[in-house]
Amino acid sequence: MTLSLSFNSPESQQAALLKVVTRIRQSQDLHRIFKTTTNEVRQLLEADRVAIFHFYPHKDWEGEFVSESVGPSWKSALANPVYDHCFSNDFAPLYQQGKTHTIADIYEHGLQDCHIQILERFEVRANMVVPILKGKTLWGLLCAHQCESPRDWKADEIEFVSSIGEQLGIAIQQAEYLQAVKARSDRQKVLVRVLGQVRKSQDLMRTFKTTAQEVRYLLDADRVGIFKFYPNKDWEGEFIAESVGAPWKSALANSVYDHCFSNDFAPLYKQGRISTIADIYDQNLQNCHIQILERFEVRANMVVPILTSQTDLWGLFCIHQCEEPRYWQEDEVEFVSCIAEQLGVAIQQSKYLQDVKERSERQRIFVQAISRIRQSQDIDKIFKTTAKEVRYLMDADRVGIFKFDAEQDWEGEFIAESVGARWQSALNQGIHDHCFSERFAPLYKQGKYSAIENIATEDIQDCYRKILKQFEVQANLVVPIIIKEQFWIKEPLWGLFCIHQCEGPRQWKKEDIEFVQLLVEHMGVAIQQADYLERMKQQSALAAKAEVREKLLERQNLTARTVNKIRQSLDIETIFQTTTQEVRFLLQLDRVAIYQFDSNWGGCFVAESVAQGWNSLLKIMPVVADTYLQDTRGGRYRYQETFTVDDIYEAGYTDCHIALLEQFQAKAYAIAPIFQGETLWGLLACYQNDAPRRWLLEDTDLLAQIAAQIGLAIQQANLLKETRQQAHELMQTLETLRTTQLQLVQGEKMSSLGQLVAGIAHEINNPVTFIHANIAHLNDYVTELLGLVKAYQDYEGLPAPLVNLAEETDLEFLSEDLPKMLTSLSNGSTRIFELVSSLRNFARLDEAEVKAVNLVEGIESTLLILQHRLKANGDMPEIVLVKNYNNIPELECYPAQLNQVFMNIISNAIDAMREHQVESPTVEISLQSDNTNIKVDISNNGPAVPEKVRQRMFDPFFTTKPPGKGTGLGLSISYKIIVDHHHGQLTCESGNNLTTFCIQIPIKLTNK
Repeated sequence: MTLSLSFNSPESQQAALLKVVTRIRQSQDLHRIFKTTTNEVRQLLEADRVAIFHFYPHKDWEGEFVSESVGPSWKSALANPVYDHCFSNDFAPLYQQGKTHTIADIYEHGLQDCHIQILERFEVRANMVVPILKGKTLWGLLCAHQCESPRDWKADEIEFVSSIGEQLGIAIQQAEYLQAVKARSDRQKVLVRVLGQVRKSQDLMRTFKTTAQEVRYLLDADRVGIFKFYPNKDWEGEFIAESVGAPWKSALANSVYDHCFSNDFAPLYKQGRISTIADIYDQNLQNCHIQILERFEVRANMVVPILTSQTDLWGLFCIHQCEEPRYWQEDEVEFVSCIAEQLGVAIQQSKYLQDVKERSERQRIFVQAISRIRQSQDIDKIFKTTAKEVRYLMDADRVGIFKFDAEQDWEGEFIAESVGARWQSALNQGIHDHCFSERFAPLYKQGKYSAIENIATEDIQDCYRKILKQFEVQANLVVPIIIKEQFWIKEPLWGLFCIHQCEGPRQWKKEDIEFVQLLVEHMGVAIQQADYLERMKQQSALAAKAEVREKLLERQNLTARTVNKIRQSLDIETIFQTTTQEVRFLLQLDRVAIYQFDSNWGGCFVAESVAQGWNSLLKIMPVVADTYLQDTRGGRYRYQETFTVDDIYEAGYTDCHIALLEQFQAKAYAIAPIFQGETLWGLLACYQNDAPRRWLLEDTDLLAQIAAQIGLAIQQANLLKETRQQAHELMQTLETLRTTQLQLVQGEKMSSLGQLVAGIAHEINNPVTFIHANIAHLNDYVTELLGLVKAYQDYEGLPAPLVNLAEETDLEFLSEDLPKMLTSLSNGSTRIFELVSSLRNFARLDEAEVKAVNLVEGIESTLLILQHRLKANGDMPEIVLVKNYNNIPELECYPAQLNQVFMNIISNAIDAMREHQVESPTVEISLQSDNTNIKVDISNNGPAVPEKVRQRMFDPFFTTKPPGKGTGLGLSISYKIIVDHHHGQLTCESGNNLTTFCIQIPIKLTNK
């Protein structure tokens, strides 16, 4: 055992202590201080381990070793939580008094078993433990462990380590003080930045996001979020801004409702109280609240109310610790409270600016509306523009103007509206409330308004609630439109100005109601003026009626001439050109164009007539993507409505729509739909580019008539086109039938030829077989007779008459020639027999239609039939056959059809070489096989086949032979046999005086 040496003198002990203390004071980094101290102390004490143990705050003396210096033979004690349930009674009071505890041998010290087990876990045999006090608080322990054997700790060693423990306590206190000072400084900087953001920025969401990010990084939290309560939703709300660490999921856009909130938390938060939870499982929270926190993975949290006044609870500023519990420091709570207070100021400031902006916007819209009422005589335009601006100003879902028909018991309809994209239009829908005359009419006649915040809870009659639900209304504001009584006005209650909230209930502000009442009052004046002007126009119209009739008659004559020109042609292009040009001249327009829809309700201009000085739309904008027409599948034009706009800048269009019309160079336009039958085909568009234009009723009637005639012309032209197409298809079908008929005739001919060949072969086969079988016997008989004659010749006593007869018949010549003749007869019969066999093999009518055969036999049969054409004839040399028959398997096929293919290809090769008088004609036949296919190459050295001929050589009736020399069906039928019947391939390659037909057929025939 290595024993620790006691310090030689107090001076040496003091020097060692000074050295360690100097190292401690040179750094403000606790980790570095701990590491240096444990290394120095272990070396001075020659101990096996020196470690610093830190107690977890609020954990009943549980903790872990945070730094150590350990010998190589012993395991590390770092990051191992330690809890001794006896510590609080046996050791904590002593350590809190600053007393040091030494054990020379753990097994001789009378320790409890639980404490011995903990020491054995770290291989400790003897130890010295010095408390580390941060002020009066026991922060941790400085432990010296002897692991190899027991050890008696010396007094100077104990004194030295105790001094080091005191210095560590001072160092920890100083480091934590400096850290707190730095944290306060950092918090002050963040607070200053947040204040600057609140004062400079009017973007509230940006302020929220920046604040959440700054606070999360400063407090080292897992999530910082800003929660906003929904108005009038019983404290339900959602997170609208957050900064969250990577392992944790976002809490944004998740609605949260705690039914316990109104009783348990709302009163406290309204008083500005702050909630801090170190561990959600140790706070006696209700299960519903724990479930909400678990939903966002929260283990500890701090919640500070965001108040926009002393008691107006707008939302919550939430700090979440997700990974583990956390004990919130007092300065952290104070800092977050200051931030929440500034956020409340920012919200108040934003709300104030918004109110100012809304008041300014109301004033602007009011001034504009009054200006339009005074300047414009188009009441419909006033209605549409006013409805649109009020809807955007009040952020409503629908603003509509309802007009009564007083003679129909207050029945009426919406005549103008501005409605959001999600909600249905209320235009042109008749409405009748049988309760209106009793309940509402008297109030509205007195100028009183109706404001309903929630139709589900308001005390209204079921009939009225049903009408509101018909238009998806959840809340509404209705202001009566009243006009002053005049002699021509029967009822002063002209209609209603209605504002609908469809998405949910709504509280109507007093300033909103006053604004709408004032606006509607001026609208009543405008309606009265419009009625008066209309009466004046009617009187003027009566005076000008004769002139109008004359102009109308002239217009009708011009229209008739235009219609006649349209009907004179069935060509679409001519119709379009004529129509656009005639309409442009007729109405004195700058541009007339025809627009055609595609299948997706986009489209393009297909024709136009344009005056000089204006761009052609066909060149600059051939394709136009109008999202409104696409979304509505043709919009109003589906209902055969002709639409006119007198001035695009007064129509209340969006900026993007104005930009599109400016590309057309248009200031006014009129559009009529073109229908092909019942289908919306396109649009007839007329544009006035130099100035706005007021379109007359006769203008729109003319456009509607011309568009109808264009639709009829298109229908007739398409019908003619379809008729021509059908005639063309009938001609193609007739040609196909003719081809099929000729192929069937050729096939029938080949079948008849095969039957004829098979019949002839059968008829020849019987006598040939008889002759061939008896020639051998005949040869034997003749041989015996010749032997007998020879014996007679050799006999000396032969009578003279027989000798003379033998000389006269030239018996010697007969004896020599007769055997030769018999041999020739035998060879001839054998040849005939082979020929009959080849004919039967070629026809194969006595076999199954599909059969596995030896392909070589079929090729040889074909060559035998064609043998007479291969021989030399006059000036024509003999055609040389080259056969490369490899060992190939049997082929499953239609044998007779394949023989026909070989016959056609080889016959064509012979014809080509004979026709062009090839000097050394050669036909080469090669057979190859793999596991699935058999390849047959038939080559000849005749002239090359031109590319144009090769492209058509397999077409029916195509031939290069003169009339009467071929039908042009041989290769076509061969191609059909190989490709259609055998699922193979037939190709031709030609070049350099070599032409090769390549046949590739599967060994196994599928789909028999």
